[in-house]
Amino acid sequence: MNIIEIVNHYKNNCFWFFVPVIIFNIFITKHLPEFYLKNIPHPIVIIEMIVRMITILFSAIMMISLDNKTGNIGLVVYIIGVLIYFVSYIIVIKVPIVSFHNNLFIILAPYWTSIVWLIGIGLLGNKLFISMLYHYMVYITLSIVFVIIHSFHGYICYNAK
Repeated sequence: MNIIEIVNHYKNNCFWFFVPVIIFNIFITKHLPEFYLKNIPHPIVIIEMIVRMITILFSAIMMISLDNKTGNIGLVVYIIGVLIYFVSYIIVIKVPIVSFHNNLFIILAPYWTSIVWLIGIGLLGNKLFISMLYHYMVYITLSIVFVIIHSFHGYICYNAK
């Protein structure tokens, strides 16, 4: 298989759904309150990075499936999830943290809201490019693990402020 055939074969993979989120994060993250950007020397950071990379790379072998009900629901969940995720960032940037009265649900929203759009990706990619037994709950479970670790990292950063 030459390079063109490989690109054509894999161009409909779920990695593309990460692109808007990555672009958004590149431009908006630097505007978050200081504790969100804190560099902490904690093993959770390494674990989080590993699970994040697995989550992203796994999406590259997931085929976008809009030819079934699960995939269509996934697209709706993804769009709603991305909007919630973007709004959570805007809220914590525009509204002073003290206004939340230490409400971790709101303060950590940029961490935990990613589960919604990740579930959308899981439902969208309910088939793989490779031949192996697969159910979209594998990706959703991986995403839940990532979000728990990611949120715990955010909690540690918040408490280290």
